[in-house]
Amino acid sequence: RGHQNSTSRVIAFSVIAFGLCLAVCGCKPEAAPKPAENKPKVDAVPQAEVESATVEENSPKRTPAESESPMAAEPTTAATESAAPPAMTAPAEPPQTWTSQRIVALAANGPLVIDMSVNVGGKSLNEAAEAATLRATAKVREDMEQPWQWQKLIDHPLVRSGWLGNLVPEEEQREELLKMYNTDGDEEVDEDELLVFLTRGLARGDALRFTDLRVTPSGNSSSMPWEKLDANRDATLDSSEIENLQNVVRSQDLNADGVVTIAEIQSVRAEDSNASMGMKSMLIAADSALVLATNQKPRKAADTILQHYTSLGNMTREEWSGWNDKRWNSFDTNGDQEISVAEFESITTIAPDLEIKIQFQVGSNDPPKITATVLNESELEWASRLATAGQATGTSMTLGINVTDSYAAANKAALRAQLAAVLTNAQLEAAVRNQLQLKEGAFDILDADNDDKLSDSEFENAWDWLTAIRASRIQTRWMLAESAWFRMADADADGRLTEVEVQKLPMFLARLDRDRDGVVSPTEIPLTVRFEIARTDTILNLGALGQPEDTRVERGWFAASDSNNDNSVSKAEFLGTVEDFQSYDTDNDGFISATEAYKSPSARVQ
Repeated sequence: RGHQNSTSRVIAFSVIAFGLCLAVCGCKPEAAPKPAENKPKVDAVPQAEVESATVEENSPKRTPAESESPMAAEPTTAATESAAPPAMTAPAEPPQTWTSQRIVALAANGPLVIDMSVNVGGKSLNEAAEAATLRATAKVREDMEQPWQWQKLIDHPLVRSGWLGNLVPEEEQREELLKMYNTDGDEEVDEDELLVFLTRGLARGDALRFTDLRVTPSGNSSSMPWEKLDANRDATLDSSEIENLQNVVRSQDLNADGVVTIAEIQSVRAEDSNASMGMKSMLIAADSALVLATNQKPRKAADTILQHYTSLGNMTREEWSGWNDKRWNSFDTNGDQEISVAEFESITTIAPDLEIKIQFQVGSNDPPKITATVLNESELEWASRLATAGQATGTSMTLGINVTDSYAAANKAALRAQLAAVLTNAQLEAAVRNQLQLKEGAFDILDADNDDKLSDSEFENAWDWLTAIRASRIQTRWMLAESAWFRMADADADGRLTEVEVQKLPMFLARLDRDRDGVVSPTEIPLTVRFEIARTDTILNLGALGQPEDTRVERGWFAASDSNNDNSVSKAEFLGTVEDFQSYDTDNDGFISATEAYKSPSARVQ
């Protein structure tokens, strides 16, 4: 009983003391916070636009190459009532969307299906273009009071300056423009009308354009396929030539740096200009690829492809010997060892042999990125050492892929240096305005504070204005490769043969000799193709025009060091110390690329 009384007194004292504390401090006890509602954020996915020869995919299949992409974790359920409420999970990143094309490579031993998908900043080309246009036209929107008026839009200084990259309307074109773009006939500019007006001149073309050039721009793809490797010039490689080919390849290393480049091969090709007519006709007799449009009827696509191979209508197993049994049986559904047009209609939907995805960046110094996945038990093998190049190699086809970007960090830095120079050098203004297709007074709009300096925000405005329309338009060029043997040996499509690749060349040739007679004949040469994919803009090909002195010095040392003109500087070509070389060679591949050399011009003038 004494213990209980003592306890009661302690409790009473504690209650009194707590009450005094509240009275003195004026505090109020806070109610326990309610558990936050764990409502997942739902992002609206914009409806994809379907273009001719392209398709937008909102939820593309995940490939092994993409398996490292972060995925939102599923929330766990509390095991008992006493468990803490589930923690708030970060909203999942919106899914990437793509613009895609299906390409059928017309290899001699049967067609190969290639699916290529492209996006810019994680968005399909149409979505990326719309987002970029909205950023670039923000000033136009801010300056015009709602509702927007057509006359004020046409007269807006930014529209008339040429910065937006569209066609600058002349006075006599006003009425014609209004007829074309004022679709509802009133004086007000709707949102849809504004976007179409600001992108006029480009809206009629596809955002992703495919061109089959058949031959390379130099027109040399009809030259002898083995060039100096073919000592007796009979268009074949016999056992003695194969045995000696490593020595012949090494002999073409003109600067003795241990690497054979395509530039070195091309410098001695003049001696091999006489091609046999048989080889020439084999190389350029027909198209080497066919693009399947999304709205193309399967029967028409199947019939067009089969007509490339035969006039009999059906294909036999022997004629497409390059296909494995699983691939053949997926078409030959009745098992008669022939593929009819009706059976071949599934070429429009079947899983591809090779799936290529190319991501162009926005607001990043990172280069474009290629990821590729070989599917359908294809005989192709993919190799890539650079983010912007790679090669699919097989006995039926060798496909080298190179990606270039006019909007890369090097060009962006060059543009900034050019614009900054114009603000302090009136003599350059006319030349730069002509290069960038600007009107008089354009630089007054750029230098908004009139301090003759280019601030970060002013340059970002200019970059948004100049790149909004064209930075989401991709051009692709498919062409038969010159120096086919070099392209086949160049497993990672970086334009040079290392000693490792030279050593592997006999093994690859042995795979081509399908009849095992010890001779690689012209009929056994795979379809050898270069596939160039470019986000390009001619007005950003600035060269040395308007460059300040320090940038010209920077470009000068790189060009002077690049003795073989392969757009990279090897250790043998570099004149500085080992430490200096390593400071430039950020990817540690043994070469200084143009991007690495130009990445920080102001810090590397020496």
